[in-house]
Amino acid sequence: RDWPLPENGRILAFAIDPSGRELGRIEIDPNDSAAAEQASDFVRKHAPVQVDAKEAWEQALATARRTGRKVWVRISRRYCRPCFLLRARA
Repeated sequence: RDWPLPENGRILAFAIDPSGRELGRIEIDPNDSAAAEQASDFVRKHAPVQVDAKEAWEQALATARRTGRKVWVRISRRYCRPCFLLRARA
């Protein structure tokens, strides 16, 4: 991407969208007393938009009902015993 290297002793951060487009960049001196606030502001400014999971779920189910589709849902965690049991049967 031909990104520049930060100056010696500094931190260079980039915000990139899912398509790889650069949204912003910042170079921070970690010894600056404002560095933590600068980094926090940068992250807040470029954080992805929060999605309301319940609303998205309800919309997806409504679409499935309207179009006559069935819905398969897999809810799991890293240590979900039923998930391991289902996987073992596959």
